[in-house]
Amino acid sequence: MKKRITTLLLTLPTVLLAAKSPTVTVTTHNADDNSLVFNASVNGYGSYTVRITMQDIKGSTLDAPLTITTTTTSDGGEIFSIPAADTSIPVTAAYSYDWLNGIINAAPTDITYRLPIAAGERTTPHVMTPVEAGMPNGNFVSFCVWALETAPNAEIYAMRRGTVIAIDGTESSAGSAAITVEHPDGTQARYAGLCAGSLTVAQGEEVTPETVIGLAGTAMNGSNGIQISVYRYTTNHNTAVFPHMMAQTEFINPVFMTSRGTRQLHDGSMVKARITKRMLKAE
Repeated sequence: MKKRITTLLLTLPTVLLAAKSPTVTVTTHNADDNSLVFNASVNGYGSYTVRITMQDIKGSTLDAPLTITTTTTSDGGEIFSIPAADTSIPVTAAYSYDWLNGIINAAPTDITYRLPIAAGERTTPHVMTPVEAGMPNGNFVSFCVWALETAPNAEIYAMRRGTVIAIDGTESSAGSAAITVEHPDGTQARYAGLCAGSLTVAQGEEVTPETVIGLAGTAMNGSNGIQISVYRYTTNHNTAVFPHMMAQTEFINPVFMTSRGTRQLHDGSMVKARITKRMLKAE
C-alpha cells in the first residue's frame, strides 16, 4: 500500500523553540473481518483533525477516490475503516493524509474572557493588521489580533480554561515566546510576545483564568506588552488561493470582564481588568 505524508501548514507562522512539534502518523492494518482499519498515532496535545484521501480501493463496496475527514485526540487510535465486500479477501487501498492541530467548525461558547493582566491593572489595546502581526499571507475568514500595552514584565494570565498545545517563538521577535491554548469548545488562543524564559507552563498542562503563564515582553508593534488572538478553524472555502488547505482561520473578538462590565475591546480605548468568582469558575 502506497502512502504519503503531507502535514498541513497552519496560518499562524511560527518557529519552534524548546518544545516538541506535534506530529500525526496514520497507519493501516486488516482486522479479523479483513476490513482495512486506519489508525492515528499522535505525538502532541489537544484535538486533531485528520483528512485521508484514498485511491485504488480493492476488496470493498466503497468506491475510490474517497476522502474522509475525522477528529481525534492526543490518545489517537482507530479513526476510520473500509468494510470488506468479502470477509475472506482483505481490503487494500493507496492513501495520503494531512492533519491539523485543532477542530474544524467548533462552536464557540458564549463565555466571558479574563483580560490577561492582573486584576486592577489597566491596558490600552491596539488592533493589529495582518502585516503588523506577522501574518500577511494567512488564509483568514476574518482577522482580529490585539496588542495589549502593559508594564514591563507584567504577569500574564490565561484568558480561560484550556490545555497548552504549543509553545513557540516568532521570527520577527527574537528572545520572545508564544503559547497556544485550546479551550474546551475547540477554540484556541495565542499569546505572543511573552518574555522567553519567563514561561510558567508546559505543553499538555491545563490552565485556568487564575494561571500565570509568563511575563509580558514586547508585542509585535514594539510596545511593552503582549499580542493576543482567539480563533477557531473553519472549512476552507478559499480553495482558489489555498487549494490544498483543510481549514481557514476565523478570528473571534471575545467579550472580556472589565471594571465597567463585560465588553469587547476597542482600539485605543483603555480598559481596567476585573475578575469575579463566577468568571473564574465558569468552566
